[in-house]
Amino acid sequence: MLVISNAVIPPELLYAEPFDQTHNRIVFKVPQQSVEEYKIMWPKYASKIVAMDYIPSTLSFNNINDLKDWLSNADINSVGLPYNIALYDLNLETDFYQNDDSLFLLYDALDGKYVNLDLSACGGFVIPDTTSGSIDSRPNKNSIISIILPERITSIGDFAFYDCRNFYEINLPAGLLSIGNWAFGICRNLLLTELPAGITSIGEGAFYSCINITFTELPAGLTSIRNQAFSSCFKLTLTELPTEVTSIGNQAFSGCTSLALIKLPERLTSIGFEAFYNSNLTRIELPAGIATIGFSAFALCSNLELVICHATTPPIQLGMGGLFSLTSSSLEIKVPEQSIDAYKSSWSEYADRIVAIE
Repeated sequence: MLVISNAVIPPELLYAEPFDQTHNRIVFKVPQQSVEEYKIMWPKYASKIVAMDYIPSTLSFNNINDLKDWLSNADINSVGLPYNIALYDLNLETDFYQNDDSLFLLYDALDGKYVNLDLSACGGFVIPDTTSGSIDSRPNKNSIISIILPERITSIGDFAFYDCRNFYEINLPAGLLSIGNWAFGICRNLLLTELPAGITSIGEGAFYSCINITFTELPAGLTSIRNQAFSSCFKLTLTELPTEVTSIGNQAFSGCTSLALIKLPERLTSIGFEAFYNSNLTRIELPAGIATIGFSAFALCSNLELVICHATTPPIQLGMGGLFSLTSSSLEIKVPEQSIDAYKSSWSEYADRIVAIE
């Protein structure tokens, strides 16, 4: 019996031995780049997992129309058997731009075929911004499986790879400085474990709903975490934030159920609404300079049992309040002793939870 899986990320087996009643000579063919991951995720069948039979050698083009012509005549392929395409002598800043989309001509050339793209020999230092209004007309956005960028790239623009749902791998150049708004939003198969150390700017929604990124730290040069930057990144396991961060945007970490933060940066002054909503924190320490906190910032953190706030003046609750609604029934809020009455007045809905820092 032959089982072919085109999924780059191995599906979770809901039952321990789903194939045990099948033929004893069963063979599983999976994407070549995922063989080892399948063997880890499906250990009972590891000895029967092999790579798909054929992945074509790399084809090179220096003209986007030649690529389009070739792919339009190529056989229909699958996610697990992408064509390997290399582009050279083309400029990422200018040669793919059309319809307010910086990469439109590249996407348009793919003709519904699945590809690994090697752009390392292309020119340009940035991938320009794409406007949000042009995203709906972007074709073939699910055709890209992986990308190699030139090492000279310093900026990835707004919406560059937005909603590329089969996109699982990219090299982020060491010299990368900025990632634009929604650049990787809804890239649900994207596997990233770290970001280049020199990044100083990450845009709104840059990694929104990237459910397979597993960062444990962020670049030290960041000064703000913008709105929805990491919202719904279920596997994000940050233990701390960069020391220079002064603001955390709206819903920045909402739905990040694997966060391990316990202390926020000393320079932090503002936290947006629902910033840590449903993020599964167990305790959190707020710095002395915190001035404003948006509504429901820590709501639905059902395991949150301890909040320590060092600000002598209670941070202003913006909006509808509910900072700690639907948290642990044993939640305790510790504040400076001289400020207890002020906190009980300002955070009146939690007055019975407020005690002095020892």
